Order: sequence, then C-alpha cells, then structure tokens
Amino acid sequence: MPVIWTNIDSYQVKYITDSGFAGNVNACEIDCFNAGTFVARICLIKAGLALPTNAVHDGAPYLYYPLSQFGDIIGILRYQKPLSLDLDSDSLVGGLYSAADQVGAQYKK
Repeated sequence: MPVIWTNIDSYQVKYITDSGFAGNVNACEIDCFNAGTFVARICLIKAGLALPTNAVHDGAPYLYYPLSQFGDIIGILRYQKPLSLDLDSDSLVGGLYSAADQVGAQYKK
C-alpha cells in the first residue's frame, strides 16, 4: 500500500481524562485538518502504557507518541508552516513534517 501524505493547516487539542474508566484512553488527541476537513490524528499515550501501532482509520493516519513528546509536537504545530503528516501503510512508520527552513533563520535581523 502507498504512503498516505496530507497537508495540515489547523489543529484541535483535546486533553482527555479517564477517571473512573477501567480501560485505557489516549491522554491527549490532536485532530489535524486541511481546509476544514479532518485528515489525521496524533494520539499521545500516558507514561507506562505501550504505544499502539500507528494505523489508518477511514483513510486518515493515526500516529501514536508518548505523552512526554507533547511539548515537541505542539511546538511544531504552533511555530512551523507549512506542515504535513504521513504514514506508510505497509511499515506503519509515519511522522509530522515541517518545510525546509534556513539554519539560524529565527536569529536573522
């Protein structure tokens, strides 16, 4: 199967509580959109729980990261553009990508 590649132009962060729930839920979900359409989900998993396998649901990539990487991921979403996300549907390896940027660009005056 091919690599699923999608551009991202907006996102919604959802922190989730599982208080009183016997199963496991994602600690945080970040829904990714392109032109107002849901295109992917980034799921952050609580410490101590095994990461689920990346997957495709209804054509949309779902990528799983440990909750400890929330700061890295939200920083990319906040400060970089354009952004894209991909998932190889055979290997289930995927990622969040920014466009190429000049080294030291933030320090130029």
